[in-house]
Amino acid sequence: MTSLLTLKPNQKGRIIAIRGGRGVHTKLYSLGIQPGDVVRVVMASPWGGPLYIHDETTGVRVAINRGIASKIMVEALP
Repeated sequence: MTSLLTLKPNQKGRIIAIRGGRGVHTKLYSLGIQPGDVVRVVMASPWGGPLYIHDETTGVRVAINRGIASKIMVEALP
């Protein structure tokens, strides 16, 4: 289990847990992202910018900041 930040562009991972407070959970659930979903990193912006991800389970594409991405724990998929 590792953080979403460690995935490379076009690499997929299954969300195992979200380590954060109520605000983080609320934000991610409102975007349609939750444990059990398979996500793919579309692009990682340079210089500490956001990660652009595609939730393969729900079809949602979003940009999330690196602080929140560090709290999303994933299992890397081949």
